[in-house]
Amino acid sequence: MILGVSLKTNYSAMSSLFNQFMSLTLGKGEKETLACNKLILESGFFLTNKVHSEIIPKDRNEQLNDALIVFQMVLSKGLAVRRLQEGLDFQNSLNGTNMRSLVDPTAIAALIRTQFEAFANFHNIYNYPNDPELVSLLHSLWKLAGLKVRQNTVKDEMLEEHRIKAKLEATVIEELEQEIYSNAYYLALDETQQSWLRERMKKRDFELIFKDGKFIKPGWRELYLNAGAKETLLHQYALLSQYSHPSNVSVFQFAQMYEIGFEKEMGKLFLSQSSIIIAFMISEYCHYLPLAMKKFKELPDLNQLVIDSFNRNLRSKDYEISDITDKYAQDFQTEYKKMMKCH
Repeated sequence: MILGVSLKTNYSAMSSLFNQFMSLTLGKGEKETLACNKLILESGFFLTNKVHSEIIPKDRNEQLNDALIVFQMVLSKGLAVRRLQEGLDFQNSLNGTNMRSLVDPTAIAALIRTQFEAFANFHNIYNYPNDPELVSLLHSLWKLAGLKVRQNTVKDEMLEEHRIKAKLEATVIEELEQEIYSNAYYLALDETQQSWLRERMKKRDFELIFKDGKFIKPGWRELYLNAGAKETLLHQYALLSQYSHPSNVSVFQFAQMYEIGFEKEMGKLFLSQSSIIIAFMISEYCHYLPLAMKKFKELPDLNQLVIDSFNRNLRSKDYEISDITDKYAQDFQTEYKKMMKCH
């Protein structure tokens, strides 16, 4: 007996955990894909609820609030992806026709592409820099770009309340610019780099990285790689883009899917990608927020194992959140050998 549990029971529980883990991470069927997605979504919502309820009010600031919102956005899009994958029903009252369980992978792809981009942006603003002063600068540049985009929508015929808000935001833009110009990282740049950064600000660019002593504006591919994503995921992003853009290739791919009845299989593939990105975002969330890191370790072991496995295998060990993998490594290796003998 060990801690009141027989060895037989202990081994049986380990086999069950191993089998569940293998099914969720390697299973290809719709049942396994949906179960894995549910586990990851539930974990994400568990964390955001815990953080929002326990975070100390005085610790809240605009930078932190934006991080919390980005995480929630990725989760809510995950729910929308899941609902679309389950299929939509529609009844046309004009002619009585019905559509049952319609799955549109192109709509799913568009949502997952935004999850990809939110993940890369979150990492490169909040976690890639190792200095709060640099995080502050990158966050200000991001916010400035967004407010300047909104200023482009200001029109004379706007409602008075909207004009007032736009005027207030114009003042915030001026304040943000002064914050940026007084930031230590900006002041340390040479004149050429300062001029380059001001030009990026005018163009409302926010996809910036500080590397080797200077700011650069990489493409999305480099942003993903900088966030630790492996090349295989970049190919998936390219596929999502093909389905999201109104290009001719997206049109004939849309038609071909339904001709061969492949739309549900494609939707399932995209759902798996959404699960992976949410697992990445959970890692980013936990590495940025110590409270989230603490709460992650309260999740069931299976949840921790699945989320950490996606980060370890599709990024690197650096993005694991807990030591849960090390805890089970030897036992899982034994179970794997047993499984291979059976085959």
